[in-house]
Amino acid sequence: LITLADITTSRDYEKAKESHKRLAAIGTMTAQLAHQIRTPLSSAILYTDHLSTLPHSDYRAQAWINRLQACHGSIEQQIQDLLLFARGTSIEPTSVNMNQWCLQLSQRAQPYVESTVFKMNNQLLIDEAFIHSESLIGAVLNLVINALQSKATEIHLTLASIDDSGIQISVEDNGTGMPEEVRAQAFLPFYTTKAQGTGLGLAVVFAVVKAHGGTVHLESTPNEGTQVDLYIPGNKNE
Repeated sequence: LITLADITTSRDYEKAKESHKRLAAIGTMTAQLAHQIRTPLSSAILYTDHLSTLPHSDYRAQAWINRLQACHGSIEQQIQDLLLFARGTSIEPTSVNMNQWCLQLSQRAQPYVESTVFKMNNQLLIDEAFIHSESLIGAVLNLVINALQSKATEIHLTLASIDDSGIQISVEDNGTGMPEEVRAQAFLPFYTTKAQGTGLGLAVVFAVVKAHGGTVHLESTPNEGTQVDLYIPGNKNE
């Protein structure tokens, strides 16, 4: 008597389970590391800000201080990405006024898009949505930053209503786009094609949207641009 059993499904489940454990461990480690880095970074930012207010007869000194501040800002952004990624599914969405949220998002995006055509089109049919405000703003800003890094000169941000209380957030740019092999791995943590990249930008977007119970869809064509659609479902408890 020979009994054959297909264990493919159980093996896939175990692999997924182990992968989830590894990501959880990475998340815990990155959160601890981010907090440890932030403490000395805060002091460095404070001292550099003090230096920038002092009169300098040598223009090179001011230029070096400006570069230091830019480096500090970049490190702080990477820490924010690490913390958002590590937060995972622990976020707790609440009812948020979307008009105020859009205004806050526009204000936060402004420093990045000063030399770029940036258009926000709010087509939402609802005033309130069930989201985690800060993490979703961070995710959208990551998409804006990615667009700028891909040499986009135009970025269009559109918000629309779906399924009664759900929302769709679309970020479309005219940047360099992605080839198929990059697009297939775009949301993997720590995967990057950039020399100075952390590989967390799109991974953070995916983690934040997943924590909202939503999905992400990416379309990209080399030399034409990229569009990323975030689908956030409505409050299922309503």
